[in-house]
Amino acid sequence: MKTAKLLPASNYIADLTSRVNAATERVFITSLLIADDTATHELIEALIVARQRGVEVNISVDEFTFS
Repeated sequence: MKTAKLLPASNYIADLTSRVNAATERVFITSLLIADDTATHELIEALIVARQRGVEVNISVDEFTFS
């Protein structure tokens, strides 16, 4: 069993982007919010590129709280 790790916000996006770039089969992300922000542009681009290379990408966002 893999161990989960809790990251500080300053490292979260970089770690997630790295994992998306390394994905070969699927990416599942569940989040309260993914903002279109300069801090997330690299992550969003990595998700687009992952999908283009055939990786299944699924994102669940809490749109009720933040809409």
